[in-house]
Amino acid sequence: MKKTFWSVLFIALSVTFVFASYTPDELVRSMKENAPKIKIEEANLRQSKADRQKAMGDFFPKIDYSLSGAYIANPIDKIRVSSEDLLSLLTWPEGVPAPGTTSDYVEIYKGMEHTQYSFGLSLTWPILTWGKLIKQHSIYSSLVTIQENNLSLEQKKSEAEIRSRYEANAYLNKLIAVLEQTKVESEELYSLVTSTTDEGMSVESDKLQAEVALRAAEYGYNNAVAQKEAQIDSLSLLTGIYTLSDDDLGDIVLSKEEYKKLLDENDELSMVASAIRGDKEAIKMLNEAIKISDDREYISLASMPYAPDVSILASLSYGGSRFPFIENGWSSADDWNAFVGVNIKGTFFDGTKQYAEEKKTRAGQEKARLEMEKNVREIINTVKETRRSLNVTLSSIDYKETELKQKQELKRIAYEKYEARQITRIEYLKASLEEHVKQAEVYKEYIKLSTLYYTLSMLTQ
Repeated sequence: MKKTFWSVLFIALSVTFVFASYTPDELVRSMKENAPKIKIEEANLRQSKADRQKAMGDFFPKIDYSLSGAYIANPIDKIRVSSEDLLSLLTWPEGVPAPGTTSDYVEIYKGMEHTQYSFGLSLTWPILTWGKLIKQHSIYSSLVTIQENNLSLEQKKSEAEIRSRYEANAYLNKLIAVLEQTKVESEELYSLVTSTTDEGMSVESDKLQAEVALRAAEYGYNNAVAQKEAQIDSLSLLTGIYTLSDDDLGDIVLSKEEYKKLLDENDELSMVASAIRGDKEAIKMLNEAIKISDDREYISLASMPYAPDVSILASLSYGGSRFPFIENGWSSADDWNAFVGVNIKGTFFDGTKQYAEEKKTRAGQEKARLEMEKNVREIINTVKETRRSLNVTLSSIDYKETELKQKQELKRIAYEKYEARQITRIEYLKASLEEHVKQAEVYKEYIKLSTLYYTLSMLTQ
């Protein structure tokens, strides 16, 4: 009994594991953690932050150093001159006797040592740039903000696409099942019509009509299967789950009432206002782009010839045969030097290049504002168009579902007549196929509806 209990438990757990499927929330979480597109945006954000940090470093002094050492195998020896040769180089006034000479030698050069060292430190510190460094740092800060919002926007777009494709896959499964049954019944219908045509009970046009219905069923089925495979491939790339298959996906979909709720609770004006409010990623990115254009215009004006940059320069150097602080006698040789100064640097004449640059940045300011206006207008139009399409699609579904009920009732009546031998199998199959076609149209509308719903939700929420 105990052994049986554990066997049943193991089988239950195994079945649960095998048939476990991802929920939309789990796929969204995987997207944020594993999707290549998101990883790329995160890398871009890290690069932007590094650029901002580099720009911050320009406010501090730059200190460079240099170190060199050399060993001379055959250095210059001491240079000694005898006193007699040294005195012979001099011209004495007339009547003044030359001093007497000795055999002593005078050392005029101590000679080189085998080792030579050189050390240097230099400092450059900009103290007046007319605000260019501040604006440069501001530009990189704006780029970080843009990248942060772009990352958030890409995550929201990917989430909307994942949820839309997840539901589309569920509807495609239902659509494929209907189309598969359609194909089976179309094959039966074609076979029956062909037989009756050969027997002279049907005309050739009936056979061609049945063949068209069969080819349409085959095309619809193959197209739906291809769409389903494309959905799974796209979901795999979006989520970073490269082993994703249809068995990993469930059939969670929203009801038609939940789709309608988005329109019922939000009129067009409120949706437009929500899509272009200041805290939306797209709007913040556009505002930062304008700020960057303003900062570039400021830098261009501050780079004119009348605004030279001022910086402090300082250097400390040593060069000699003794290693500092280690070998004796290094400081007494007086081989070190120090320098402190001010550098003023500006452009006197550049052929009006800087004036042209200022015109270019001013045009960039105007362009950024026009881009803002254009993109806001496009967002408004997209919201309006998507909302209209969503409303029309919901109306289309109501209409087609009503037609479907009619076809289902006609199919039921046809089946009863067929069972009562009042109509032929061919007539019943035609009624059944009409019901399948209408059912397929409804599922196709739901696939379209899910795309519109999540796109509009992403834009306005």
